[in-house]
Amino acid sequence: MRISMPVMLVLRLLGVLFCFIFVFAGCEKSGPSTDDLDCYDYRDTQRLVRLVRSAADRIAQKGTAAFEVFRQHPKDWTYKDAYLYVYDGSGKCIFHGGTPELEGRTLWDVQDISGKYSLQLAFKMARNPANPHGWVHYAWNSPNRLNPQEKSSCHFLVTMPSGEEVLVGGGLPNLPVERSFVRFAVDEAVSLLERQGLAALDTIRSPASEFRFLGTSVFVFTANGTTLVDPALFLPYNRNILNYEDDTGHRPIRRLIEQLHKEPSAWVVLASRNPRSINMMKKGMYGRKCTVNGQQLYVAGISDLPKPAWMN
Repeated sequence: MRISMPVMLVLRLLGVLFCFIFVFAGCEKSGPSTDDLDCYDYRDTQRLVRLVRSAADRIAQKGTAAFEVFRQHPKDWTYKDAYLYVYDGSGKCIFHGGTPELEGRTLWDVQDISGKYSLQLAFKMARNPANPHGWVHYAWNSPNRLNPQEKSSCHFLVTMPSGEEVLVGGGLPNLPVERSFVRFAVDEAVSLLERQGLAALDTIRSPASEFRFLGTSVFVFTANGTTLVDPALFLPYNRNILNYEDDTGHRPIRRLIEQLHKEPSAWVVLASRNPRSINMMKKGMYGRKCTVNGQQLYVAGISDLPKPAWMN
C-alpha cells in the first residue's frame, strides 16, 4: 500500500514533535547527582560514570591495593577506549590504565593543544559541587595513537585508607555533547560573571577555559543581541545576532530572550540542514540571563539533540 506524500509529511512532523517532547522532558532538572544519571542522554556517558565511580569506591576502601586489581582484571575496568587513571594531590600519576609509562610522572603543568591545563581543570571540577561528576573536556592522544582526540572525562576525589586524597578519573574520546555539559558550562559562566563582572569575558572566550569544548562554546550577548563573546568566531569587534535565522526561518535568539523574560533559564530548539540527509539536524540552545554592572546580559550554549531511533 502506497502512502501519499501529504500523509508522509504529517507522519514526519508528528515524529519530530514526539522527538521534541522526548528530548526536552527533564531538561530543567537540576544538575546530575552521583546517584542519578537520568539527566544524561547517552548510555556511554552513564556507563563511564558508573565505571569511574566504582573504581573510586574501590580505591577508597582498598587504597593502592586496588590498582593491582585493575591491572589483573582489565576487562572489568575498561570498555571501548575508556580506562582509569589516578593522580595524587601534587599532580603525580600513581596509576594509569592506558599509558602505564606515565606512572610516577607529574603532569600538573601539561597543556593540551588548545592550552588547557586538563589535570588542573580536573581537580577544580572534582571540587565543584555543581559538577558532581567532575567533567572536563580536552584533547588527548589515546594509546597507540599519534593524533589528539577530543576527550571527555569524569572525576571523583576520594580519600584512601592512608588518609591521602587522590583524583580518580576516566574518559572517552569523541563522547557526544550532553545537554548537561552545556547547562553546566552556561551556569558556571553566569556564576563567573556575577563574581567578576565584565572581567570574566576574557576567561569565557579563552580556548583554554572550560567554556569551550567539543566544538561547543559559551557565548554572551546583550539584550539587543550584540555579542560580548561570540558563539563561533574570535572577532576584534562585536556583531549583532538578534535576527539570526536557523534553516527553518525561526529566530532562536529572539525566542530565547522571550523565554528568559518568563523563567530564569530556558531551552529553545534550532534547526540546521544536514547535507547528507533529508532530515534536519536539531540542536538545543540553553540560556540564562544575569545582571552585570547594571546591564542585562544573556549567556547561552548549543548542543546537538539526541535523535530518536526512527531518524537513525
